[in-house]
Amino acid sequence: MEKNFFEDITFGKALETSLKQAIDHAQGKKNLRTQIRKSIPKITNFKGSEVKEIRLSINCTQEMFSEIMGVSISTVEYWESGKNKPNGSAQRLLALIKNKKGKFIKEDLLKLEA
Repeated sequence: MEKNFFEDITFGKALETSLKQAIDHAQGKKNLRTQIRKSIPKITNFKGSEVKEIRLSINCTQEMFSEIMGVSISTVEYWESGKNKPNGSAQRLLALIKNKKGKFIKEDLLKLEA
């Protein structure tokens, strides 16, 4: 069974470790991630024709696309016909696929087959 790092550490020890890391960073001894996301991209409301365009851009049938999206084939059909709209999480995934296109297939979709 995989051991969870936080099982054997107290809050005080975690705080102490974090403080040491912050001091090392401030003194230039350690590089830490300092970028903080200030805003979240707005959800894009894709129209039916855009959903179909995204699906076709990665060369998928409606059946394949439904598996990628985790929805039924009829849901994809309803999205593409404009009868229904994808929900928020589906909109986010559609935006990721649209932005990555072929890279999505190579990096993410092939991982699903493993």
